[in-house]
Amino acid sequence: KAFSLMTLLNGLGIPELTAPELTGAWEWKLARMESGAMSRSEFMAEIAAMTERIVARAKSYDSDTIPGDFGELKTPCPKCGGLIKETYKKFQCQSCDFSLWKIVAGRQFEGGEIDELLTERKIGPLTGFRNKMGRPFNAIIKLNAENAPEFDFGQGSASDSAEEVDFSQSEAQGACPKCGARVFAHGMAYVCEKSQGPAKSCDFRS
Repeated sequence: KAFSLMTLLNGLGIPELTAPELTGAWEWKLARMESGAMSRSEFMAEIAAMTERIVARAKSYDSDTIPGDFGELKTPCPKCGGLIKETYKKFQCQSCDFSLWKIVAGRQFEGGEIDELLTERKIGPLTGFRNKMGRPFNAIIKLNAENAPEFDFGQGSASDSAEEVDFSQSEAQGACPKCGARVFAHGMAYVCEKSQGPAKSCDFRS
């Protein structure tokens, strides 16, 4: 998120908000005000002018045209075969309306991950997602028949439930009422850690 913010501010042409010198400049001007070398009205006028410029730039913000160090995907568009380029918020096909959001459930995807998703039509299990309550979860992402990404929480088939899930970065929510193992938030459900993977020995899910 920090890198995205830096890209946005630089793209909007607001370098002062990313410059450490700004704090020093303000402290220097505050010191001048304290000594009487600069009036309060003059200082506030400068702040107001800068604020107006920042607001004007933010209002003109268009996520599709924000400049940045963006690349191209190696994998062609699954819909038309066109070139897919990265923008500030999306991975967007240049020949049709196909696109994928860069941030899903609080997790930002890298170009290599999207290449794998398009090539294999699934990726994961991945860590770093957060649900609406802010709780972390892991999930597989799959492309459906319409080439839209969907979460797969292992409820579909036997092969899905055989996928190994890494809970090492997740916080346990308590003990399983069936077997006593740890329970984790997994997608939109709470699951026993022993209910996941090829060696599952419990079926608790809530």
